[in-house]
Amino acid sequence: MTHTHPMRFLNKILLTFLLQGLPVFAEAQCQLCLFTVAEVLEIRDFLRTQEELVLYSGCEYNDLARRIRIDSVYYQLDEGMPDRRYAIHIKGTILGFFAILNQQPTRYTPEQQAFEGSIDLAYTHIKVGGYYDQALGKYIWDAKCLGIYLGFACDPCTDPFDYPDYP
Repeated sequence: MTHTHPMRFLNKILLTFLLQGLPVFAEAQCQLCLFTVAEVLEIRDFLRTQEELVLYSGCEYNDLARRIRIDSVYYQLDEGMPDRRYAIHIKGTILGFFAILNQQPTRYTPEQQAFEGSIDLAYTHIKVGGYYDQALGKYIWDAKCLGIYLGFACDPCTDPFDYPDYP
């Protein structure tokens, strides 16, 4: 009879639990990023009416928000999904990075960097509302979660925040 070293046995058990847990971690990172054909067409058409958006995950500690000018919007089939789900992709330019403190953009850093990638609607925010603040002498806009705005159930991990008004 052969004996397995106790540490190897424990390592196998640990590895098994970790591998079983990986899909849970992966799904947690992609809350609202795969859609049916009808959904993806609606999202694409809406995003084509927008000039820019903000990518920000309030769930991530110290996540920096990215303000992105939209040059093009397209969708792509996710080959890993058996039920034909599609991801939304944005191609554009990162205009700046900023932190959010008490629902206000802070430490805005202008940037001109190419961006291309898929987006998660739970962590994508668009410019909505808006009013003219007499005291400040400027318009104030809200950044609202795109997933919620379009009627999807999701948790953006943040309340709407002031949309950055930097050039």
